[in-house]
Formats: sequence, structure tokens, C-alpha cells
Amino acid sequence: MSTIAGFNDGAGSFGSAFGQICMGMIQRSFGWQDTMAVLSGLLFLAALPSFGYLVREFRERKREAK
Repeated sequence: MSTIAGFNDGAGSFGSAFGQICMGMIQRSFGWQDTMAVLSGLLFLAALPSFGYLVREFRERKREAK
């Protein structure tokens, strides 16, 4: 689980920096609805790698419990 926490921390830091820089530009060009859609898409992309680690961790814990 510590691997997932570290990965999420790094992804969150990148997402926060990227969001602060780009959110104003996107909002001015496309409006708030499209801005939220872009941020939701980025959130989904950031979660995909974490899902693989999570599945691997649960499989390892299940093997250890046997």
C-alpha cells in the first residue's frame, strides 16, 4: 500500500501544478463546464496506473494470508 500512496502523492503534486497553470486558460477559452470535464478526464487518467498497483497489492496480500 505504501507504493500506491507514494504514487498518488506524486501524481497529486503534478496534477495540482498542472491544474493551477492550465485551469485559468481553459476556463477563459471554453467555460467552466469544459474545464471541469478536462479536470475529470485528467483525474481518471491519473487513477488508471494506481488501479494496477492496487490489484497487485490485493493479490499479494491474499497469497500471504493463505
